[in-house]
Amino acid sequence: MIIMKQELVDLLEILINELDRDLNRPQYYIFQKDLFNQLSYEKWAYKELLEEVESSANGPYAVVERFCKKMNDYSLVNPKTSRMFSAAYDAGMNVLDLIIRSEYVD
Repeated sequence: MIIMKQELVDLLEILINELDRDLNRPQYYIFQKDLFNQLSYEKWAYKELLEEVESSANGPYAVVERFCKKMNDYSLVNPKTSRMFSAAYDAGMNVLDLIIRSEYVD
């Protein structure tokens, strides 16, 4: 089964909603600022990726792959923003992995 554009949009919306839920539960990160930052970066990445998927005429795999490349490139530009873009790269790679796995599941 090849993942379709709408399925990827639905998946990204679920991931964003789950992160919203987690970010609204301060008991998970009140003493761990790094965790809050990581969750925030992931949410931002999924929202950016969602916009790219919705606006692109390309297939989901190509869009996510391009997003990952772009985030990796950005992570190398400035040490002050490297963590944010590295988190976005990781989030994109997680989605890419889900796409690949979905192709091998009936």
